[in-house]
Amino acid sequence: SSGVINLLRNFKVPNTLPTIEIEIPYRADLGKNKMKGFAHGHYFTSKGYKDACKSLSDIVWGKAVGQKWEKKKIWVEIFLQKSRINSDVANFVDGIADSIKTGLEIDDQWYSFKLDWGYERGVEPYLLITINQN
Repeated sequence: SSGVINLLRNFKVPNTLPTIEIEIPYRADLGKNKMKGFAHGHYFTSKGYKDACKSLSDIVWGKAVGQKWEKKKIWVEIFLQKSRINSDVANFVDGIADSIKTGLEIDDQWYSFKLDWGYERGVEPYLLITINQN
């Protein structure tokens, strides 16, 4: 009977809430500073930005398969590990939001963001993105 009690104490209910965790190498193209270009008197969305968003939205879509996402608040946490002090995590909100919007097919009006960053010289910069709903 003590074995059963220990088994029940250690039993964990599986997390059935939709959650996606993504770690990708830092891509400046996802930032708002690379979003727009200017040529021949007109602004345009840069190819690098479009490609970076497409790549991330494909990852989001692939990880969302089999999960039930609803049109209600979606929490998005973005952590930027940087190796230079001049990168700004806030610059990535639009690109990441656009990518998630395409990947989940849920408008970004439902998103709430938490931003954080770390700095360490000599470390490969990366973005850690966690998306969940409760």
